[in-house]
Amino acid sequence: MKRIVVVGAGAAGLAAGYALKESLQGDKDIEFLVLEKNDKAGGQIRTVLEDGFILEGGPDCVISDKPTTFEFAKKLGIEDEMVNTRSASGGTYIIKKGQLIRMPEGVMMMIPTKFKPFIKTKLISWPGKIRAAMDVFIPRRKNLDEDEELSSFVRRRLGQEILDVLAEPLIGGIHASDPDTMSLASTFPRFLKMEKDDRSLILAMFKSKRKMAKTIKSSSRSSSSASEPGTKRWTMFVSFKNGMQTLTDALARALGRDVLKLKTEVQRIEKITIPGGKTAYKLQVKGIGDIEADAVVLTTLAFQTAALVEPFDSELAAPLSEINSVSSATVNLVYRTEDIPRELDANGFLVPRVEGRNLMASTWTSSKWPNRAPEGFVLLRAFVGGAFNQAIVDEDDATILKLIKSDLKDLMGITAEPSKTKIFRWKKSMPQYTMGYPERLAKIDERLAAHDGLFLAGASYGGVGVPDCMNNARKAALEALEYVKIGGKK
Repeated sequence: MKRIVVVGAGAAGLAAGYALKESLQGDKDIEFLVLEKNDKAGGQIRTVLEDGFILEGGPDCVISDKPTTFEFAKKLGIEDEMVNTRSASGGTYIIKKGQLIRMPEGVMMMIPTKFKPFIKTKLISWPGKIRAAMDVFIPRRKNLDEDEELSSFVRRRLGQEILDVLAEPLIGGIHASDPDTMSLASTFPRFLKMEKDDRSLILAMFKSKRKMAKTIKSSSRSSSSASEPGTKRWTMFVSFKNGMQTLTDALARALGRDVLKLKTEVQRIEKITIPGGKTAYKLQVKGIGDIEADAVVLTTLAFQTAALVEPFDSELAAPLSEINSVSSATVNLVYRTEDIPRELDANGFLVPRVEGRNLMASTWTSSKWPNRAPEGFVLLRAFVGGAFNQAIVDEDDATILKLIKSDLKDLMGITAEPSKTKIFRWKKSMPQYTMGYPERLAKIDERLAAHDGLFLAGASYGGVGVPDCMNNARKAALEALEYVKIGGKK
């Protein structure tokens, strides 16, 4: 019997395992295992249901324009569990000089698309607004095929103030990264394409909005007779009624205990030759011994993968080791409604680095999502760490809470003590797509070609968000299955 082993049971590993199960359909000639070193599956997706509160430790949503999560949810029978954000709490605040200022309507990923709101906003100074508007006239950069730092790109197209006030908290916050080191081609290739195709980011975004409006109008005309029963329009961000772990728990149940092995740590991998001269892999598993596999899908972070493949290919381990990851922490805080001195009329706020705060951002969870907190309470999430302040993650709970409460007091006027807190630490968990990342991926792909039956997937390889991780893992799993079935080279 041939065997495929998936290492890691985060969203990527679980998606890989489910793709294998779905494709094999009980095929007795091929078996597969999903091995996870921790006592829980799901990786950074972690939801705690406690006293009527839904406390998220990692991502609290997915982006609705990426269909992968919806595809899995439908197959798992949990599509009805998906929920939209509350319409009344739309929008986001940005901190400027210690004040919460609402981000102007029409700003899409730092690019203004509505004239009046952008002109009226107090978030950007008049010189900053004029500089941003110059994007309409600025020519394309020469050598657009060369990569560029994200900060350089934003500064060149829209100016320093847009970089400091909007781009850094909006874009850098997604990756917990430093825009001065981020690869534009690897993190936001859409911006690069905008400049190539339309020269101006503002004009490109207007063009995109017009196209989207036509699509929606055309869709609405035909929906009355042609739409499927129960068709629902989704907001930009979508979650699950009882939190994101609904998704990973459903995947884990679908795999079952015979396939998903928790507390099963792979410590080393060796490349071996089996009878017939074919390549296979020997996985050294802590407390169990060796497991042989015809194909292996590694969904671990790049630096972890580097340690596993080092015994048989140091040249593959080298570029993997160069994909750095940073640490962050997510802190849930529960307050009584009367202890919050302002209306929670948005999804939360972002804190630009120039503000000099410990907080990177705060989500007003009970306003953003339905049923996250019992009546009479509000639930907030605070984010600390990232590329600029990793050391805070190593502080004890009391220190982290003290720093966060100080910022919440200054920014929101909250003086009361929270009635409940929960801290989730994520050490070296966020891959950094820094300059040179495309070249590192190319080196990895080149070395992988020398190892039949070895496949990589997950957040380190173009999959920071949950849908992207699941999608590239599904692809890797199906490639592994095809390899095993044909019994040949990739």
